[in-house]
Amino acid sequence: MHRYLWHRKFGGMDMPDAKRLKALEAEDARFEKILVKSMLDIASLEVVARGKF
Repeated sequence: MHRYLWHRKFGGMDMPDAKRLKALEAEDARFEKILVKSMLDIASLEVVARGKF
């Protein structure tokens, strides 16, 4: 990450806070992937349940 962008994002934070933020962002991304996969599974099951496959 470019130094300016890093400073803009993490400026004023202590190192533990910045590390925690990065960890939370990674966890959030993981949960978003799980949510999208679940939504696709549900949509697929709805199509199968309607008999339009």
